[in-house]
Amino acid sequence: MESSNYLRRLAWEARWRLPKEEAEEIIADYTELLEGDSRSSKELFRDLGTPRQAVRLLDEKDDAYRRWLATLAVLTLYIGVPWVCLFTQNHHANYAIFLLLLGAASSIRWFRRTEQENPPEKTPLPRGLRPLLALQAAAVCVVIAGWSGIIAVLNGAGWILPSQMGVLSAWIFRLAGTAAAGIGLFGVIRARMSDRRWITLYTFGMMTVVLCVQFLAHTSSMNLDESLFAWHMLLLKRSVLTLAAGLIASGVAIC
Repeated sequence: MESSNYLRRLAWEARWRLPKEEAEEIIADYTELLEGDSRSSKELFRDLGTPRQAVRLLDEKDDAYRRWLATLAVLTLYIGVPWVCLFTQNHHANYAIFLLLLGAASSIRWFRRTEQENPPEKTPLPRGLRPLLALQAAAVCVVIAGWSGIIAVLNGAGWILPSQMGVLSAWIFRLAGTAAAGIGLFGVIRARMSDRRWITLYTFGMMTVVLCVQFLAHTSSMNLDESLFAWHMLLLKRSVLTLAAGLIASGVAIC
């Protein structure tokens, strides 16, 4: 029992700190070494070191780990900047699409480059990926519903005041964006620890956050000199481009 606990902790450390192929080799070696071992935790720590120490010995300069931490920081920045914009007066909707493209390209490139050289030809999607993708898709639907409510109010619907609808929709966009960003970063961690296809949550989450920024920026910057139709068409062009980029990136990530 103690050896299985040691192996579980070592597997977590190896997959977190090392590229996938190296991590799996280490886990296999220690699994063979500790098969049938009856030593206690204290004895294992004394003889083999802690799981973290055992893994760090194989990457003494921490080069692979530093590269991974740098990548994680960059991916967090890409999704974090538009998320922060949801809670500020400066939404920068015109630049958010570029962050989406950079974040999607960087995440896909990193995890494809660091995957095993000979991955299985056909493997089922990781357990739990589909429900979380469905949850993110639901967040997009909620965002679109919030925007539809704004359109209805502007066209004379009397079930809520325009000012109240503006406040309600703003919080819909913020909450949906926050949920999408959190699930997206969770996908990055899962992609590191197990299957690279978890990165699909990140690309889809980036798309959702950028959509929220675009909708929120549009509702807070109405140009009274333009017609209502022209105002809608500007957002439609942005959102269609964002949806296309996000869905294409997610399709590439999940393949």
